[in-house]
Amino acid sequence: METAKEILNKIKEEGVEFIRLQFTDMSGYLKNVAVTATEFPKLLVDKYRIDGGVMFDGTCPYDGELILKPDYDTFTILPWRPQQGKVV
Repeated sequence: METAKEILNKIKEEGVEFIRLQFTDMSGYLKNVAVTATEFPKLLVDKYRIDGGVMFDGTCPYDGELILKPDYDTFTILPWRPQQGKVV
C-alpha cells in the first residue's frame, strides 16, 4: 500500500500535471473530476467535496456533500497521454 508521501513524490518525479479522480454514480456510470498536480496536496488534507446530487443524475433531491478520497493503490500514469504534462 502506497502512502500519500510516496504518491506526491511520484507525481513530482514523473512530471504529472493532472490527476483524475474517477468514481461511479448510483447508476454505475463512470464520472471523474480533474485536479492539477499543484492542487493535489491540498486535496489530501481537505478532501475533494462534490455536490451529492451528481451521484443520482439529478433524479433524487440529495442536498448533501460527498467526499472523494483517493485510493493510492490505483495510482497509474495514463499511457495514452503525452510524455509532457502526464495525467494519472
